[in-house]
Amino acid sequence: MANLIENIGFLTKPRVNVEELKEHSPHLRDLNQWYRQNTGRLGILTKVFYETKPMGGVLVVNEDSADPGITDVHSIAVPADHVSIAKAGKNDLVYVSTIRFCEKVFTAEKNTQVSKSIPENFRRRRGAKRFVGRDEVIRTLHEQLRATEMVAISSVSGMAGIGKTEVALQYAYFHWEQSTYAGGICWLECRGQNVGVQIISFAMSEFNFSFSKDDDL
Repeated sequence: MANLIENIGFLTKPRVNVEELKEHSPHLRDLNQWYRQNTGRLGILTKVFYETKPMGGVLVVNEDSADPGITDVHSIAVPADHVSIAKAGKNDLVYVSTIRFCEKVFTAEKNTQVSKSIPENFRRRRGAKRFVGRDEVIRTLHEQLRATEMVAISSVSGMAGIGKTEVALQYAYFHWEQSTYAGGICWLECRGQNVGVQIISFAMSEFNFSFSKDDDL
């Protein structure tokens, strides 16, 4: 579709997102590879549909290109073209199957034990039974970490032995037990090293991200 839009450029000017969807686009290829490599580890469930009718004599997405390359995920053929498949009615296969798929996923998430959401590196450490005197720090930390409009990087700093790790432990376990622990939080122990380097190393090891050596940390 992106290639088709480029060929009729005299009617419409391709935008950046269209450019990145072109066949053999490096950005699209990297995204595709990352998704394939991480769906299992991150527990991402996938359902795929593809059209069987051409649009203007062209079959935009065929069976081969619709194959996500993920184990046990099989593409489902739909008797529609590239436009109508995205405008499914309430009784159409795509609509009904998607609703059932979402219900299955969300039901499974509700039934998942809360303990699975606690950070892996915290499961081996419970923290002090009684912890007082850092309530304001914990409240500030909560305000920063629950922000959803932007990526928040918060640092609990101070001299050795004053309870920085314990603050993180108490925050995590308190909100875990209250079922208010937000997802997408990563905890790092920087130990005086460059924080940027620690974050990049974490992203590379846990999410298979790649970064240029020229990036300024």
